[in-house]
Amino acid sequence: MLECDAAPTTRSIKVNVRLIAATNRDIEQTGGNVTEAARLLGVQANYLRRLISNLNSMTALKK
Repeated sequence: MLECDAAPTTRSIKVNVRLIAATNRDIEQTGGNVTEAARLLGVQANYLRRLISNLNSMTALKK
C-alpha cells in the first residue's frame, strides 16, 4: 500500500465527506446496489467498493 507523508487538504477532506454522505444516500436509494449507486455518483463501481471497504476497516479499528 502506498503511503503519503502529506496531510490531506481541507478541500480534499470536504470532498471525501460529501462523497461519503452521497454514497450512503445513493446506496440506500438503490436498495444496496453498489454498481447503480456508483453510476449515480459518477464514479467507477470498483472505486466505490474500495471506498466502502476502507470506511468499514476504519470503523472496525475505532471499536
